[in-house]
Amino acid sequence: MNLKTFLITNTEMRYDKVSRSFLSMGKIGLGAINKSEIYKQVPGHIQIQRKKGGDNFTLYFELDPQTWYYFYYFKGVMSVVSSNAEFNNTIKELKSKDKKQDVKADQPFSLIL
Repeated sequence: MNLKTFLITNTEMRYDKVSRSFLSMGKIGLGAINKSEIYKQVPGHIQIQRKKGGDNFTLYFELDPQTWYYFYYFKGVMSVVSSNAEFNNTIKELKSKDKKQDVKADQPFSLIL
């Protein structure tokens, strides 16, 4: 299962001095997820934050009013949850070894629900 590729398009980002992060403004352009083309503006939120303790990335989007996805990346761990039970079950059913990926020798990647 490949849960690695998001193509974000046409998304305005601004730097916020209070949170010291880049925040999306308005809808998010969701071009593709893996090989599935979407090319749709969707409600959502992106935050990219650099901190001494480690950078983090947040992505939340809604495909429709009942279907949302939330991703949070920090220190090599991607936390995910969705209103889509099938998506959540797919993540839960992955074997432990399939939830990890060595990106670089010093930056392993893990997926949790």
